[in-house]
Amino acid sequence: MRNILKISNGVKILRNLGLVMLMIAWLMTGWPAIWHNPRIPPLIKRTDAATTTKFYLHNAASPDTGTLPGASTLSATTPNVTATGASTNLDMDIAIGTAQVSQALTTLAVVTLQKNWFRRFLSKPLAAQTLTTGIWTIQGGASESSLASNLLLWGAVIKVWRPSTGAAVATLLDSPTLGSVEPGTTETNISKATASITGVAINDGDILVVELWGQNTQGNTTARTNTVFYDGTTEASITSNAAFLLAPGAITMQAPTFNQSAYRLFNNLDFTDVGTTLAAQDTAATLGSTGAAFRLRMLLHIALNKLFASDQTFKLQFAQQSGTCDTGFVGETYADVTAATVIAYNNNATPVDGATLTANASDPTHGADTIVNQTYEELNNFTNSFAAIPSGQDGKWDFSLKDNGATASTAYCLRALKSDGTVLNTYTQIPQITTAAAAPAQTLTFSLGANSLALGTLSTTAVTSGSHTISLSTNAGSGMVVTYSGPTLTSGANTITAMATAAASSAGTEQFGLNAVANTSPSVGAACSGTAPIAAAATGYATANNFKFVSGETIVSSAGSINSTTCTISYIANITNTTEAGSYTSTLTYIATATF
Repeated sequence: MRNILKISNGVKILRNLGLVMLMIAWLMTGWPAIWHNPRIPPLIKRTDAATTTKFYLHNAASPDTGTLPGASTLSATTPNVTATGASTNLDMDIAIGTAQVSQALTTLAVVTLQKNWFRRFLSKPLAAQTLTTGIWTIQGGASESSLASNLLLWGAVIKVWRPSTGAAVATLLDSPTLGSVEPGTTETNISKATASITGVAINDGDILVVELWGQNTQGNTTARTNTVFYDGTTEASITSNAAFLLAPGAITMQAPTFNQSAYRLFNNLDFTDVGTTLAAQDTAATLGSTGAAFRLRMLLHIALNKLFASDQTFKLQFAQQSGTCDTGFVGETYADVTAATVIAYNNNATPVDGATLTANASDPTHGADTIVNQTYEELNNFTNSFAAIPSGQDGKWDFSLKDNGATASTAYCLRALKSDGTVLNTYTQIPQITTAAAAPAQTLTFSLGANSLALGTLSTTAVTSGSHTISLSTNAGSGMVVTYSGPTLTSGANTITAMATAAASSAGTEQFGLNAVANTSPSVGAACSGTAPIAAAATGYATANNFKFVSGETIVSSAGSINSTTCTISYIANITNTTEAGSYTSTLTYIATATF
């Protein structure tokens, strides 16, 4: 019975242990979450660390600045043969090449040991750190014109160089005769490892320099051609060799630096392209109207190291100018541009925020730098999501902006900075936009020279006429019109016929009409007068000795703003033998309307 109990207890213990282990496993997986604040089980974070750093060798010139290695090798060994261009400081970085290139070298026609120098490559600036102790590896393509050349690869020199002082500060390897592998007469991939190299401490801005060497002890006294291959697209390839230097540990590169280098202001366009230019490059501009939308295209220059895609976020800020839009921001108080600020982001109907911008022939440039187009922006933040920007090149962004109630005739400055609020390393140009002047107060003046006019006794043998003036002015950009309305001359149920079409006065014919010009038949009226620009008689009322009466028509008008103008409104009346006797009157209303 005791044994049975023991077994039963053991099963129970194992069962409980299994439950505990399942709970531990559940906690370690981080899934599924049954509670979120705090999260249960906790989210397990993974940390991946690079254990090596690979520098691909390129044929492009190094963009490094400062005092770089010169024409002589950094090795203590004097080369027997130096390949053409061996001392050129070429680039190496962590991006694989795009097209294989080669460098040939002609050996000496001797059978003694030769130590020959092919190429030099420089890294981008490194961050302060201690390089890892361990084995370095050099790999690339090579060939020899004859096996009698006995080329052995790779010999190498690896040094730490300090551009700020123009000197090597540490030697990791100086072994032109390290090579031990012979290539064939066609391209062959050669990989060579060093012995363990002790790591050294380096400063911010130091760079790695590697020189590729080969050694020959030829089988005869014939000069041979030896060739190395690099900058290809595939590691170990015998047609497009991506040659590299492999470091034994992770190497931290110095962060790239940023310079706000150039800008240009444009009119807005509902597209990822821009409208017409507002000013020359790097030149302040003034908006044409209050509330106007505009575009800012701006360049950020990248230095020290490549800015990998989406590796840094930025934001745009503005400030009312204090003195000048200076690169030290003296007197200005900058704030983030939003959709609600007085200089605001503008939401165009068609393009979407973050779309790839469309390049324009008038876009800003920065010397001979390559420009890497980025994105169209309607909101903060922005980044180089479209493409990486190599060191020595500029990224270009397009900002859609507007005057959103900003003070009239006021200058505003604009700058980019990192999204965490850190300013850029350098500002060469600060964009400046000035809002339009405030619109003048709208004005319209209008008056009648007389409120009544007596034509006297009408006759069948002679025309009866009279006139009065009107005075008017306006600053309306689209001008003004003066209309009249009312009945023809009327006496009870009797009327004098209104002139429905413009015609000359004819005594003995029943007529009532008017115009706004000088007439000779009858002699009445005058042309509109004043200091230009002024109003003028409207069509139908602008021909001398022709009169018309159509209630509601325009008699005087202007196409734009006018100075004070005086116009004369002339009237004629004629009757027939059959016109009913009576006292004829009419009340006319003149209305002046301006369009602003």
